[in-house]
Amino acid sequence: MQYTLWHNNNIDLAKWLASNTSLSGVLPNMKNIPGPQSAEFTRVPDEIKGILYLDAPDIIASVNLNGREIPFFTAEFSDHTPQGQHPKQRFSRLIASAEKGVPNAFILPPRKGTYTRSKDCFYALVKLMDIQQIPCFIYDWAEKGGTLLTDPTHQSAPPASDSEMKKLFELFELCKEYAHAERPLSHLMSTPTAQERIDFMRKNAYESQPQANQYGTVQIVATQKLPSVISSVCKINGSPYQLKLSNLPDYFVGRDETLIFSPVGKDPFRFGHGGDPYTGMMGFFDYCFCRYGKTTRERRRNLVYNPRKTSQDSFKERLA
Repeated sequence: MQYTLWHNNNIDLAKWLASNTSLSGVLPNMKNIPGPQSAEFTRVPDEIKGILYLDAPDIIASVNLNGREIPFFTAEFSDHTPQGQHPKQRFSRLIASAEKGVPNAFILPPRKGTYTRSKDCFYALVKLMDIQQIPCFIYDWAEKGGTLLTDPTHQSAPPASDSEMKKLFELFELCKEYAHAERPLSHLMSTPTAQERIDFMRKNAYESQPQANQYGTVQIVATQKLPSVISSVCKINGSPYQLKLSNLPDYFVGRDETLIFSPVGKDPFRFGHGGDPYTGMMGFFDYCFCRYGKTTRERRRNLVYNPRKTSQDSFKERLA
């Protein structure tokens, strides 16, 4: 039985995880996650590609069972300041993992410098976890006085001796055990280890439940008014774009409200910057304020992206 740790250009993190778990005794493969346009990507197993359909997490752990590569755990590490959109821009990586039925962990500091982590990260992950019925947990990256602490052996990782990381390793071992026994990973939700963390997640999530109107980049409008809103911000060949609701699917028109996300910044497309942070923010807003079921059809509100361009010229430049 062969285990593999897939890493996102950071083998130090993979070695840190392996050396602090039972993988230290089985010599796992360590593979860099190739870029989607590379020849190497075509050789990545489909089960791993499924987790990469939105973005690449920092770590994917998998095991080969009867010739199939089965992912059983993913982790995302953020040593950035937990301000504003920084944590939420990683959200698409967590979504992809959960939607493919793979438990995930998000490790980030509760504080760095003068910035503290907002509770909306917990709320979004609880919504994702409840909808997809798979563990989605936040763990603290240890800090002291706003300065992040790092592992003495692996400088890109949190201290392995920290109590939060011990809980992370406990989750990893449980996921590994279930994968080895070919038990559904969704059944982890009922284990004592998961239940304890779920209580922690819920406590933080509902201390201050976020509302859509607290975000300056979000607008909620009546779906019937969407044509007038779009014509006011979008032009083609100098004329306002005339959206006809009759041309849209019934399930879209049938929703009373539509959430419009209009990012701020010099380049709303962000194609030259890997899609960050706006791809992650779309997923964040979807699960917080739109989604109620596992598929994109199961939304109580529509989700619309407004790139803040007054014409389609930039679309033609980027997408033609």
